[in-house]
Amino acid sequence: MTEEYRTIMKQVLEKGEQNILREAQPFFEKEFKCKVEIISENEAPREELEKLVRKKPPAQPGRPILLIE
Repeated sequence: MTEEYRTIMKQVLEKGEQNILREAQPFFEKEFKCKVEIISENEAPREELEKLVRKKPPAQPGRPILLIE
């Protein structure tokens, strides 16, 4: 795990802000060679989110969720 990755994850965990995830998106796509999508509970039905993340989404409505495929 790179230091840049640790720093990004620490910021995401501490602040949970969507703009931090948007800034991190290119890094995740490049580093892990994957597609990254950022959505919030307001943008998708709860049942769909549960399928996507295979667990209950965050309890705070509107919190961003980082999806990595």
